[in-house]
Amino acid sequence: MSGPITGYCPDNFRSVNGGAYNDVSRAQRLIASGNYAQADGVLTNLVGRTSSRQVRFLKGVARLGLGDATGARRYFEQSLYRGRNGYPGAMSGLALAEIRLGNRDAAQDILGKLRNQQEKCGSDCDRAKPLDQAIAVVEKALA
Repeated sequence: MSGPITGYCPDNFRSVNGGAYNDVSRAQRLIASGNYAQADGVLTNLVGRTSSRQVRFLKGVARLGLGDATGARRYFEQSLYRGRNGYPGAMSGLALAEIRLGNRDAAQDILGKLRNQQEKCGSDCDRAKPLDQAIAVVEKALA
């Protein structure tokens, strides 16, 4: 599934455990259908209840969809790192937020990091498809 803002792919994150799972699924559906305000409300409740990076990523997507690039950047930064590699969806979301804030150089830097990860990953690693999607989203936004 690919969303309209960041090339969002639910496979980029593990599911949130516990009762929050249904709310996360609901937020994903709302984002996929473009209902950012409703998704943002659901996610606001979740942010206080979990430290999940997935929830923060989705909150970033919702904020970006609502035109709040500053808020989106904050949530994408909170969801960014997995070990030494950034989540491709979070990185592309952060790049889009930077573009909307007028920071094209920062977005170019993020694109370079994505390309570097792609080069190291190759075409057969588990991150290949999300990296390809993230790079395409950022390249299109910068064009």
